[in-house]
Amino acid sequence: MPLDNYQKNILRNTRSKERTQGIKFISLNTGAGFSSLDAYRQQTWTETDSLFSGAVLFNPYSAKRDTEAGFYKTSDIVIVCSRDNRTTAQSKDVKVEYDSIKFRINRVVDCEDTHEIMIYASRLE
Repeated sequence: MPLDNYQKNILRNTRSKERTQGIKFISLNTGAGFSSLDAYRQQTWTETDSLFSGAVLFNPYSAKRDTEAGFYKTSDIVIVCSRDNRTTAQSKDVKVEYDSIKFRINRVVDCEDTHEIMIYASRLE
């Protein structure tokens, strides 16, 4: 069900009052050897940082399963940011860093009406 103009206006006003945090995407790239067909080439991982802003929620709610297992933790952190970051968040070998803590992206939810995405991520050990 799409949002009407009043609801979009309320969301826009609420988002402008929120404090935004600087968050970083970390893309992992391999340094290829002399030939891509060489099975013994040395691969090194290089981190490429790109900053973006969004609202951060720590310790989100737990969800309930229909089985006997009961409640389970959905993620460690939820980030709400612009929809422009969707391709980066959904690409392979991308992590999120906030306050020098790295997180693995579990799920990305696209919200077209508000032009935002929600990133569910779990902490890397």
